[in-house]
Amino acid sequence: MPRAQRDASTSTWILFLFASMLLGCQSSVPAPLPSPRQETVSLHDTDEDVIAFCGACHKLPEPQSFAVADWREKVVFGFRLHQESGRTDLHPPPREYVVAYYQNRAPRELVFDGPEQAAMADRPSPIRFESQDVQVEIAEQAPAVARLDAIGDAVLICDMRGGKVWQWQPGTDRAEPHWNAPHPASCTSVMMKADAPAGVIVGDLGTFFPEDRHRGALWWEDSPEATDLRPVMSKLGRVSHVAAGDLDGDGRTDLVISEFGWRRTGQLSIGWNDPTPGEEFPWNRRVLDPRHGCLKTVLCDFDGDGTQEIVAAFSQEHESIDVFRPVGKRQFERTTLYRAPDPAWGTSDFEVVDLDHDGRLDIVVCHGDTFDGGQLRPYQGIRWLRQLADGTVEMRLLTGMPGVHRAVPADLDGDGDLDLAAVALVPPSSAAAASGVRLASVLWLEQIATGEFVPHVLEWNQLQHATCTVLDEDADGDLDIIVGHFHWEGEDTRLLTVFRNDGKSAQNP
Repeated sequence: MPRAQRDASTSTWILFLFASMLLGCQSSVPAPLPSPRQETVSLHDTDEDVIAFCGACHKLPEPQSFAVADWREKVVFGFRLHQESGRTDLHPPPREYVVAYYQNRAPRELVFDGPEQAAMADRPSPIRFESQDVQVEIAEQAPAVARLDAIGDAVLICDMRGGKVWQWQPGTDRAEPHWNAPHPASCTSVMMKADAPAGVIVGDLGTFFPEDRHRGALWWEDSPEATDLRPVMSKLGRVSHVAAGDLDGDGRTDLVISEFGWRRTGQLSIGWNDPTPGEEFPWNRRVLDPRHGCLKTVLCDFDGDGTQEIVAAFSQEHESIDVFRPVGKRQFERTTLYRAPDPAWGTSDFEVVDLDHDGRLDIVVCHGDTFDGGQLRPYQGIRWLRQLADGTVEMRLLTGMPGVHRAVPADLDGDGDLDLAAVALVPPSSAAAASGVRLASVLWLEQIATGEFVPHVLEWNQLQHATCTVLDEDADGDLDIIVGHFHWEGEDTRLLTVFRNDGKSAQNP
């Protein structure tokens, strides 16, 4: 692809592209409607018609999700998605009526200075972090790091645009190319057989930009010295993540494959470990959920009943966290644990953790994807889905952080409770449009009391981080924050930045 074309296309980056059908819902009584253009508004075109049409495929978005000037584009996009869906059972109101419905209820502009925003609540960090970059040698273009996976004593780094899995040894300032794959998105440690050494499954998107083609794949390697990956599965729908565990109690490791896809492709599937004579790999894939947009799964005993469940995050128009509980031999029942109130929230990641140490697992979810239109959204941020005694969850906003893509729980200050490290990724066009807005790109949330968090921003407005992890990089007994770089263009050689926790008070060094 020519350089100019590649750079112009970059703002449509896809790993977390959430093509929500952005149409509206209820609000206060609107101002009089402007006259429609090239359409006739019937006496039967009412607000209820708009609500019925726009809520037929997903949860009703709120008009307050976007500014007045953005709604025409959103409505046009939504009508196009409806046309592409092939549904003939719906009766769309005139498009101009729909546009006016949302514009009359939308704010003139979105506000980013609310007290819930990290930029407004930021306090000086009680501990000091010093940053150091990890460099790589690049041949053509700067890396775009999608994920960091600590496996063994190394960190495997998925450069989804450059087609490389880099390997980094903590404590060093260089990373080395380890494997090549078209567009790697995740690395998972897997023990294929009980008596065999663990290997690594690489989940491969197959394409960098969004496509409804089955070019995703799984790759395997179990030799530390090997430089070539071996194909496990192909013709998948853009694999964003793979989890591994024994799902049926037969002693063999199964795979849970998140095929994000795009609009017409994608699903959540299980690779059952059923060895077949003559076949190198034992996994046979079966569909668990046919919906597209699955970002990631976590295997855990979420409800504490002694059985392992699959917790999954779905983005696109779904914006949900679902739990799949075993109900029979290789059978699962799905329960929607949580759904964002608006399909524009942009689910970007989640973690399962007992955040308040009450004995029940909770979920920390990030809403930060802006790639379905590019607009910054002040309602995005890090939320805590706290599990209650009856198994339901209550949602709490921990901090507003537009563009947040990952939040990792860890005890960063060594006081015995869990804090959070988080990073943000925003397209350059979005950041430029919000010039003058101060945005956190790297921060940590200190848990100062049970369930009470305070943000400490470590980096401002360098919104090029899709992922991070936490580990003791310098082996000094405290935890450091490792941040990946997703470069939009140019020849920047920074792959990672280490925010090293020096264990000293920032106020009293």
